[in-house]
Amino acid sequence: MKQILLLITLLLAPNVSSSLNIRQVVISAVSNDVINVSLDTEATELYYFSSWSHEVSSEVITVNAYFVKGFGSTIAYLNNNFEIPFDTAQEHYFRFRVEVYYEMFYGYSLQDYVDGIIQYPVVFPVSLSTIGATLENETAVLYTNPSNGIITLKTHVDQAQICDLTGRIIRVFEHPNNIIDISNLPKELYFVVLFSGQRRIQIKVFLQKE
Repeated sequence: MKQILLLITLLLAPNVSSSLNIRQVVISAVSNDVINVSLDTEATELYYFSSWSHEVSSEVITVNAYFVKGFGSTIAYLNNNFEIPFDTAQEHYFRFRVEVYYEMFYGYSLQDYVDGIIQYPVVFPVSLSTIGATLENETAVLYTNPSNGIITLKTHVDQAQICDLTGRIIRVFEHPNNIIDISNLPKELYFVVLFSGQRRIQIKVFLQKE
């Protein structure tokens, strides 16, 4: 039985009023040479799917989905499906990345992404869900967006990782106390990942200095 390895990282661009989030990504096999990517998204206002693109290299699969603003009442979420063809059925590991973009005044802006490792061919559907982590965030940490760089932890964590927009880990706190201080970092959007036992909590923090 083939094993599938997953590593999920999420980021959200700092436009809170029109934020667009990934709720879940499910990767499944259509045939030996085609995989399907099912993408569930939600936003704070009515929005529509516009277009998508994908790239497949020897190591990385990237799916880009583009959305535009709508008008009227809010909408809970959208589901879109994308089929990606392959010209090989040989067993191989890929870094799999799904990015969602929202139309802004200056063009499309990255809002959220899921980044993981999958094994191809895909034998069983792979579900990358962000709902659980989002529900836990409200009770685990205390912070504001934009943030002055001080994040208060309401519970003990074993480790805290600070990642930049590319997903690169730029700071690690081992067994931090109840305060994580990132105020000395440049003004930017950061992704904070908290580990406590088997739990993994993810928050997005936009650092803004006066």
